[in-house]
Amino acid sequence: MAFSDFINLIASSIQRKPIYETPLMEIKRRPKVQPTPEEPPIASKLSTLAQTPTKAGMLREDLEQLVESESQRQGVDPSLIKGIIRYESAWNPKAKSGSGAVGLMQLGRLAAKEVGVKDRYNPGENIRGGIAYLRRMLTRFGGDTQKALAAYNFGPTNVARGKPIPKSTWKYIRNVLNEQARLRGIAGVRERQEQVSRM
Repeated sequence: MAFSDFINLIASSIQRKPIYETPLMEIKRRPKVQPTPEEPPIASKLSTLAQTPTKAGMLREDLEQLVESESQRQGVDPSLIKGIIRYESAWNPKAKSGSGAVGLMQLGRLAAKEVGVKDRYNPGENIRGGIAYLRRMLTRFGGDTQKALAAYNFGPTNVARGKPIPKSTWKYIRNVLNEQARLRGIAGVRERQEQVSRM
């Protein structure tokens, strides 16, 4: 090999662009894999649901969880509240009566205002307000569930003044109490089954 050929070979090797000089922007990077969000705890779900506007497709299970949570918080039997909801609205958050009561627990304007409910169609607010109102009736009538239910359905002033309870209200009271007893029975059976399973 001639000396001039040797010099040309060295020069051509120096002019080659080494791989490590390639700009970083030219190197393809793998896209980052986003982590799967964890399922929020039930308390968070309930809090969110209580502040969410009514949805026609809301699950019955979600509504019952709201009832359980709020009933326990206010110290009222959840089976009684579920009985009221069944015969007031048939678990329809958009139910509206001819007298203007609306929502799951059929709150009227005055009753809603009394317990601080602003949106009667909001399931969380309606349940919270309905339970609070029933609790006031229970306190007002000395814990008498029948009178409290009569006041809820017929009006507390009518009951306090001793007005004759209409047949429709008596039927309402019987239906709610029967539903309460039925749900309590189911809850009792489940509790006994859980106790046996832990033995």
